[in-house]
Amino acid sequence: MENFSRRQVLAGAGAVLFSLALSACGAGNESDSARPTVPDSWDAVVEAAKKEGQVQLYFSIGQDVIDNLTAGFKKKYPDIGVDVYRSAGGSNTLIERMENDLAARSWIADVVDLASPLWLQDALKRGIVATDVKLPNADAWDPKYWKDGTMVLTPTVMGVAYNTDLVTKDEVPKSWADMRDARWKDRMGFWEPRPDTDSHTNLYRYYLETFGQEFITDIMKLNPRFWDEANSLVQGIAAGESAIGPGFLHKIEALKKQGAPIDYVELEPAPTFLNTTFVASESPHPNAARVFMDYAMSIEGQTALAGDRRGNSVLDVPGAIKNPDEMYIPDINKMAQDYDLFMGLIGRS
Repeated sequence: MENFSRRQVLAGAGAVLFSLALSACGAGNESDSARPTVPDSWDAVVEAAKKEGQVQLYFSIGQDVIDNLTAGFKKKYPDIGVDVYRSAGGSNTLIERMENDLAARSWIADVVDLASPLWLQDALKRGIVATDVKLPNADAWDPKYWKDGTMVLTPTVMGVAYNTDLVTKDEVPKSWADMRDARWKDRMGFWEPRPDTDSHTNLYRYYLETFGQEFITDIMKLNPRFWDEANSLVQGIAAGESAIGPGFLHKIEALKKQGAPIDYVELEPAPTFLNTTFVASESPHPNAARVFMDYAMSIEGQTALAGDRRGNSVLDVPGAIKNPDEMYIPDINKMAQDYDLFMGLIGRS
């Protein structure tokens, strides 16, 4: 198991992006001459983006996060419409759609955001990512977090959510080891791991590396209720259908604002995954794509995304959820290799 400080984790994530950044030659659905050109001057890029008039997003991140980011963008750039395809099925469904677009030689996406490091590796090798993107706000980013058109949009941090009507303060876990306590029998919720993304697998990997297989099987003896994905689980906890379970901090904070009886404890190291965003090499609206990406990298954009406790940020954004001192980000290749093992341990193979 590798536990990292916040700085080390983000630096490590950036190092991965750095190592992945390979020269891209384009995915190919129309000739270069048929697509709009990208001027050298940023002012000219913005004007060209307004003429293009729209930007198409392919995102797998939560709808609430998308809404926050796009609302801020549309306020700043009212001449650029935003169309969003959000994959409710996660990164795997989004990847399937992109592969279908490629096969049909009808690439649609301008900006892509997903949590699938393995596919990203392949996408860079295949030239799907535009690696030559130059953005004004990128100049303020540490190169460890941004390299050749690939950025960490947000770290998504996991904590333990609990229903405040069903769990007393004395019961709240003080460590990850407390999650297999007998007091959670028939009261806990979990989600299934996924082979396509680290977002739904890193907690299982943490359990395996730290406590071993028996820890996971002991939790299964508590008869946890399984939910199809993370956000549904947290909503179920807020509704009292489960008393406790893992959840992403930004989603829990959103439910708290709505008055739901839900809170969380952040246990460290905190399992975290990093949403990765890039401009597609075959972007039909390459200038609008760059303007959107630049906004997402600005303090203004990150504040729209993460401010008022809407999420976490790699930048020092006022009002963002504080990043944990220790994040846990396992090797994505090991997680993919262990998917069948995890499914077997939870009785889903």
